[in-house]
Amino acid sequence: MDENITIQPILKILSLEDSEQDFEIIREQLIAAGITLKISRIDKESDFVSLLRTNSYDIILADFKLPGFDAFGALQLRNEICPDVPFLCVSGAIGEERAIQLLKSGANDYVIKDRLERLPFAIKNAIIEAKEKENRRIAEDQLRLSEERFRAIWDESFDGMRLMDKNGTIVMVNNAFCNQFGKTRDELEDHLLDVLYASGDGKRILATTIEGFRNKTFSPHFEMQLMLWNDCTVWFEISNSIIELGTGQQFLLSIFRDITDRKRAEDKLRESEKLMSTSQEIAHVGSWKLDLIANDLIWSDEVYRIFGCQPQEFAATYEAFLDFVHPDDQAAVAEAYSGSIRKGTDSYEIEHRIVRPGTGEVRYVHERCVHARDDAGTIIQSIGMVQDISDRKKAEAEREILHTQLVQSQKMEAIGTLA
Repeated sequence: MDENITIQPILKILSLEDSEQDFEIIREQLIAAGITLKISRIDKESDFVSLLRTNSYDIILADFKLPGFDAFGALQLRNEICPDVPFLCVSGAIGEERAIQLLKSGANDYVIKDRLERLPFAIKNAIIEAKEKENRRIAEDQLRLSEERFRAIWDESFDGMRLMDKNGTIVMVNNAFCNQFGKTRDELEDHLLDVLYASGDGKRILATTIEGFRNKTFSPHFEMQLMLWNDCTVWFEISNSIIELGTGQQFLLSIFRDITDRKRAEDKLRESEKLMSTSQEIAHVGSWKLDLIANDLIWSDEVYRIFGCQPQEFAATYEAFLDFVHPDDQAAVAEAYSGSIRKGTDSYEIEHRIVRPGTGEVRYVHERCVHARDDAGTIIQSIGMVQDISDRKKAEAEREILHTQLVQSQKMEAIGTLA
């Protein structure tokens, strides 16, 4: 056998042959060609069917004519039971017409018994052909599975998806995209993408997108507010990427996520935070939150202002807070807060002095917080407020002075009356 002919180590062969002598000649021919084989001979249809159903073979060798059975019947059974197993007809002369019919019916080859030296090569070619066929089938199955997965993602995605060519023509859109832009697929596919936008923006966006696509200068991810063709204003989070098909043709895949509600919520949150910050500034009341697990302290802008600093001037910490407390009050403040944690009380409240950096100005503040607990009841967070009560303290001191002066005056009057 030619050294270039390679077949798997042990070849399992099913031989449909009624002549014991011909079977031995075939077996000896294959052994002489260097093929290690395991070959079984049968000559009845029932045995052929039984073995095909209960065993696996690398190749089938079938004589054309058997008692009550022939190669056409065997080939039909092979096609029904194990269509991927190669099938060779090894027989005497059967005529060109019958040989062609066999090949059309699915046989891999036909070898005349007078030329059995061809058989090893025919077997190799049949096995290679079967393997290539199996590889094509696997590749086709994988491609089909990939296409099915792509289609499922494409059709079921909540995000809008659009495929565009280098000329700005919309090649493909999914259902979510149609819903986002209020148009059908027929109104979008095979149209330039400027049909999506208001007349004043469409041409500009089309030109910018084509240029970015061709020059690879597009932004891969960004947020943008768009005026659509129906004059609706929508905020989108957009992701762009280039995909290339096997033909080398490139497309721009754009994924659109409607974030209009999120943007509105962010605007409302900013308005709310601005209102709170203004209210705190007017009332001289700041808010804070201390995460005891992460040791993370957050101050509102007004807390910074109360302590004589610019808003968010530095990262607040509990230790930094204590540095602002008047030296004579530090121990009492630290004990009041840590004591509330240690004792497991629900809140903490104290009035104390602070010293503003730079100016050394002493201010009075009123602090109060509530503690949050985890499922086990352990305090893990404190949420509180700090209020500048310096004006109140000053007023109280002035009232005390006036009261003292009034009492002193009353005493003097009493003494004068007695005199």
